[in-house]
Parts: sequence; C-alpha cells; structure tokens
Amino acid sequence: MPEIHAVFFEFKEFIALFTLPMMAVSTFVLWWYGDGIVQDQELGAVASIPVLLGWVYLVLAYVLGAAITKLAGGGDRWQRSRGSSADGRSFGRDSRRGRPSLHLSPP
Repeated sequence: MPEIHAVFFEFKEFIALFTLPMMAVSTFVLWWYGDGIVQDQELGAVASIPVLLGWVYLVLAYVLGAAITKLAGGGDRWQRSRGSSADGRSFGRDSRRGRPSLHLSPP
C-alpha cells in the first residue's frame, strides 16, 4: 500500500502543476484576441480548451488528494497528533482499554 500511496501522491502533485500554465495560456489568448473570439468559433475553441484542461487538472488533483487522505487513514489523524481540538477537547488513550478516548475539559 505505501508504494501505491507514493505513486498517486506524486501524480497528484505533478498534475496540479498543469493548472496554472493552462490558465495563463487561456488568459493570454483572451487578452491577445479580445473581442475577436466572439465572432470566430475556432478561436473560441482555442481559448476554451486551456480553461477546460485547467479545471480538469485542478479537480483531478483535489479528488486524488481526498482519496489519498481517505486511503491513508483520514483527516482525524491530524487532530490526534496535535493532542487537542479547536474547542478545547483533548484526545488521549484510555489506559484500561488501550484505545483512543475523548476527554472533555471544563470551559
């Protein structure tokens, strides 16, 4: 499982890097051709493809990030490693049972 995690994690990082260049290319095409894009259908397609690809790369990176986090054991690990949550609850181990427990502190 760690090998799969490493491959997907690296893929997610590199696929996210394509978002900014795609949006920059689209911005440049829109700026360069201006209102001519409205009249020319092919020029509109040239401007819209980088926008579409940029969004696809962005959503793909987000979905892969969420899936990797879910496969790795999920988001509650971060709060347990900190020892407490934002509202003052602390996380610890129940010494009698050897499993995680939640201790509430008075306000």
